[in-house]
Amino acid sequence: MGKGWSATKTAAETYTVQLDIADAANDGPAIWQADLNSRKVRYVNMAAKSMSYLPPD
Repeated sequence: MGKGWSATKTAAETYTVQLDIADAANDGPAIWQADLNSRKVRYVNMAAKSMSYLPPD
């Protein structure tokens, strides 16, 4: 782990969530965007994608 995590409000019901990571594949923050209205979370960068798991529909 790096420095920790943060959540920043970017719109009325949308937050950008950042997790600082340091490993062999990723060196930097993993960033997601969470929309509370739609209840959806999407990854913003490849570091977040590599840490994300989406269950089958």
